[in-house]
Amino acid sequence: MMNPRDTFRRPTPRGLTRSIRGAAAAATTLALLAGTAACSSGSSSQPDAQPPATLQTSKAGGPARVTLTDDAIHRIDLLTAAVRHARVAVGGRPASSIVVPYSAVIYDSDGKSWAYAEVAPRVFVREPLTVAAVQGDTAVLSTGPADGTQVVTVGAPLLVGVEAQIAGEE
Repeated sequence: MMNPRDTFRRPTPRGLTRSIRGAAAAATTLALLAGTAACSSGSSSQPDAQPPATLQTSKAGGPARVTLTDDAIHRIDLLTAAVRHARVAVGGRPASSIVVPYSAVIYDSDGKSWAYAEVAPRVFVREPLTVAAVQGDTAVLSTGPADGTQVVTVGAPLLVGVEAQIAGEE
């Protein structure tokens, strides 16, 4: 029998469908908690209410910048951890490697991996990374964000939903 954790460790069409559904549910949660639809400036009970999340896309392409309000961050319990160097054995050889909590790693539909990096207070951008190995709850990276960069470890599906502009009605 397949270990349920394997669904999240290896991107598969079934696992990706679950991730997309999770992102939709997370976006719905964010919209409900904040009392307004994510990524929209639609009507709310307060005429000048700030949306819980805003999305800024670049004309040059590339990943969008997702900005959350302090209230949204607290409501969704968003957590981050620093990218760091650690001495780990990969392939039987100990070496200093870049590591992140495995919970920070997100896979897209093409199987590419990335994480949301906090580039400014409350501002998050997808950063590509390459996972060399997974050791327990730690991902050992061969490429990724710079040492010390804060990456989202709890709440990333909500950011995926915001970036995909899934507001829960879809």
